[in-house]
Amino acid sequence: MVSGAVMDPNTTKLLRVLLNAYYGSNFATACRFLPEEDAERVKSLNVQSTDFSFALKNPEEWLDKIHYSWLAPILAKYSPVIRSLAVASLPDYQSSCIRHYMSLDKEPPPSKIAKSYFLNEICSQMGVKDVIPEQQLPESTFRFLAEWDKESLCKLIDLLSMYDLAEKLKHIVDRRRLRDIYACLNKEHLDYLRICMHKKEKVASPSINLDQWKGDPKELEHLLHRRGLVRFGKALSTEPPEVLWHILHRLDTGRSAIIKICLQGNEPPAVVHALKQQVQSVIEYLDTKKKP
Repeated sequence: MVSGAVMDPNTTKLLRVLLNAYYGSNFATACRFLPEEDAERVKSLNVQSTDFSFALKNPEEWLDKIHYSWLAPILAKYSPVIRSLAVASLPDYQSSCIRHYMSLDKEPPPSKIAKSYFLNEICSQMGVKDVIPEQQLPESTFRFLAEWDKESLCKLIDLLSMYDLAEKLKHIVDRRRLRDIYACLNKEHLDYLRICMHKKEKVASPSINLDQWKGDPKELEHLLHRRGLVRFGKALSTEPPEVLWHILHRLDTGRSAIIKICLQGNEPPAVVHALKQQVQSVIEYLDTKKKP
């Protein structure tokens, strides 16, 4: 058979899943109907799944998991009237957040046809058609984080920062200063901080500068969160880009920008390995908190 245009990776994966579902171990038999190059691509995939439900994922389901800050720049390009209709087409939570963010009045949802048009248009501008769904992501250490929501990821990031704080506290002798710092932390942070205090730090990082800190809890929270983002970003540096896309889009664009910088840091393998272990340690701690 004469070969035409080569199938893109997503289409190839979907076809392999469909063949698995309908032909099982005899999937290769059906490949004889494909152009030779496409057939070889399909057969070479290490894909055993028979679940093709991801292919039926509609635009609203895609957008529902993306933080609204990624959508705002797209919506800002529309004229005011069109923008209001597009925002009203979004899932309720995102629509509410963007209305607040862009100071828009609440509008009733447009017609079903108009809503479908806006959702498909936004997905198109987000490049969603080229994104691999969570169910088809390649295996990796932190693949499962692609299914976490923003709140869970931020909790992980905050706890990671306790490694930085633990190192700083080891060199503070002023009891009043220590008391002020402890007073800014919640119980979960204090519990994990105690764990970090008994661990030997394997990652050399600049000490947190608290000399100018006046005791404002929000200021300390911001400073620690940024440190957690840096550790998290470096720990993710060996993750496949397909996995990173989902993790970054669960978070807002500001946090993701910091992580992206850290992804390009070219840290030594030993440092990345140590940071991965710290992320794993935080995840294990969070898992124990979920148990009754």
